[in-house]
Amino acid sequence: MIKSKLFKNFTEDEFEQFVVESNSKLNKYNKNSCVFSPGDVCDKIYVLKSGKLSLEKTDINGKNTVVNIFKNHGEVMAEVYSYLNKISDFTLACNTDCEILEIPVSFFDISKDSTPIKNKIMTNLVTILAEKAFFLNSKVRLLSSFSLRQKIATFLIQTQKNDVSNTGMTRQQMADFMATTRPSLSRELLNMEDSGLIELHGGEIIIKNKTELVNLL
Repeated sequence: MIKSKLFKNFTEDEFEQFVVESNSKLNKYNKNSCVFSPGDVCDKIYVLKSGKLSLEKTDINGKNTVVNIFKNHGEVMAEVYSYLNKISDFTLACNTDCEILEIPVSFFDISKDSTPIKNKIMTNLVTILAEKAFFLNSKVRLLSSFSLRQKIATFLIQTQKNDVSNTGMTRQQMADFMATTRPSLSRELLNMEDSGLIELHGGEIIIKNKTELVNLL
């Protein structure tokens, strides 16, 4: 767990001390269960040990939108809502069996006495919150794109590593993330492959012409 950004520069001993000080618990969730749902008060910060989850929102018409996917060891979830002690309007759903470290948000209360461990983790939390703000800004940019091709291009540029986008999303989850339908997404991906912009390999999308994708933005 010390590979998580939340525990950056922690030793194993410091991590164990943090677990005791914060009264954190490692909990297991079954596939298709929910960590929290709309209407739940967020009072914990979650750190993924294993598994895959999706943060989802359903509108009044029943349309489901995937806001984010969590699949990497050490990823931090629900930190914004929990730190502000807000009622959730999202669902954090387990796509697989999951193990999650749950940290009571009361540990982060700045009105309480500080400890070296608390000071260290608060520094890391500020960095995580700044990165979350950047992510949300990127999502706004994606959704404000005029065409589906522009949305896909923006998504691929934002998620690519070494010209390969592999987010772990299914096509349906990608469609939900871009606020479109799966058939429309699949059709446009095939059109972009035919145009030589990308190459589809199962869950991976290889960028073949990055310059043209950037020109679409």
